[in-house]
Amino acid sequence: MKHILPINTYNPIRVYCVAVIVVFSLLFVLMLALETHAQAATGSISITLSPKTPGLYEMVVVTLESETIDLGLSNITWTLNGTVRLVGVGESRARFTTRGLGSSSRVSVVIETDKGELFVREVEVIPSEINLVWEAFSYTPPFYRGKALAPSAGLITFVAMPEIADSAGKKIDPKKLVYTWSQSGVVLGKASGVGRQSIVLQNEILREVPLIVSVSVSSPNGSVRAQSTAVVPVYAQEILIYEKRPLEGVVYGSVIKGLYNFTEDEVVFRAEPYFFSLEDVFGRLLNYRWRVDRKDIDIPREEQGNEITFRREGVETGQAEVLLKVINNNLPFKVLQEAETSFNVLFE
Repeated sequence: MKHILPINTYNPIRVYCVAVIVVFSLLFVLMLALETHAQAATGSISITLSPKTPGLYEMVVVTLESETIDLGLSNITWTLNGTVRLVGVGESRARFTTRGLGSSSRVSVVIETDKGELFVREVEVIPSEINLVWEAFSYTPPFYRGKALAPSAGLITFVAMPEIADSAGKKIDPKKLVYTWSQSGVVLGKASGVGRQSIVLQNEILREVPLIVSVSVSSPNGSVRAQSTAVVPVYAQEILIYEKRPLEGVVYGSVIKGLYNFTEDEVVFRAEPYFFSLEDVFGRLLNYRWRVDRKDIDIPREEQGNEITFRREGVETGQAEVLLKVINNNLPFKVLQEAETSFNVLFE
């Protein structure tokens, strides 16, 4: 005869196993809740730097922010490289000055809330520096000591010169750094990468719109970063007139303006097209349009150059107005590159 156990028969082993499972489940849920609470509380405190990438010997503002913790009621202690620098209720902002290349600054902050909760945040600042320089491919005459300015739609070379050291204080070879170039906020992926220190870009067309170029430079592991931005306006071209003498050549030390006293039998004037695109100047794409007393000269425009000769030819006295307009014929790319000037020649 078969014996069938009732459903409600007591089984101590089964009860023990169920109890163990329930206990572990409760512990797991409790630990998960505590961990989630801790992560939420810690994650609710953010620490920011201004500037984001501090340079050498630069003032840095460190700010605490929180959406869940009232920092205004919290006691906050700031420590710089192990030395307490600031203590007080609601002191959510501190300042310090970075040191030299490779000298890190470790900022620690302890937040004790009005509810007795304790939080610690820390940030390490390794100062770095980057000089972003630019050079325009524009024409300037010999012996010109100024900077060649960037014309409308002209080519410009940007070069990043970083000063970045690792955590050990050793300067990192610029060729091993990672460069990220951007133009007006748009990352130029093809021009970025390891060792990409320079880039060639075309300037904007309109004078009201400057060219904004930024470069972000980081160490191979991304622990140290520097950033710099250059704003390049669209500069206007200029035409300056000089006298060209038979023995001395062009007298670049004296610009002819206003009135020129003509006392010899012959004089040659030379026009220099400042800040026109260099490749178009040497490619003979500039059009020189000379006018005397508001009349075109006898030479066809396509044959006119940047020099004009005046001869007395029986004229004893008098005055003539000379007007020159220069236009870049590399159309439609350099449509806004043009300039003009005028002066008077007085025959004595």
